[in-house]
Amino acid sequence: MFSDLLEGYLLQLSPALVSELFLWLIVIIFVGGFYTRQKNIYEKFGYYAPSFMTSLGILGTFVGIVIGLLNFDSTDIQGSIPVLLGGLKTAFITSVFGLVGSVVFNALESLWFSGRNLSFEEAELEHEVGPEDIYKSLVQQNESIKALHKGLAGDEEGSYARRGTR
Repeated sequence: MFSDLLEGYLLQLSPALVSELFLWLIVIIFVGGFYTRQKNIYEKFGYYAPSFMTSLGILGTFVGIVIGLLNFDSTDIQGSIPVLLGGLKTAFITSVFGLVGSVVFNALESLWFSGRNLSFEEAELEHEVGPEDIYKSLVQQNESIKALHKGLAGDEEGSYARRGTR
């Protein structure tokens, strides 16, 4: 039932309209991602903008192929080819546009914003790790392993070894 409703809706759409819709959505995501990155707000949106653009391009690909196939009439192949090709054109245009938007956004991100407006987590990652940091981490890991061993093999109440002897 839902598939019939979706199919009826897609049959009414022209491939050119679908291409236009997806291209505008990709442009909006690009501009929005660039703006949020520039203003250093909504960090996750700017971070995921390239994935959104690629996903919209792929979604446009499938929608374009479906529109072309839904309008294809196997009894009138000659008359159905233009509509099928229109759907395929939509499919490939949206994919290319989404991928190009993603690549350009990532290039601008690395060239324009690299080292600027870093979030707290990114700034922490840029801290140079020295020998004292490595030693401190190893000591913490050693203490954790000792506590784990004690919990598994110790004689005190609640240890795993003591539970097994009951």
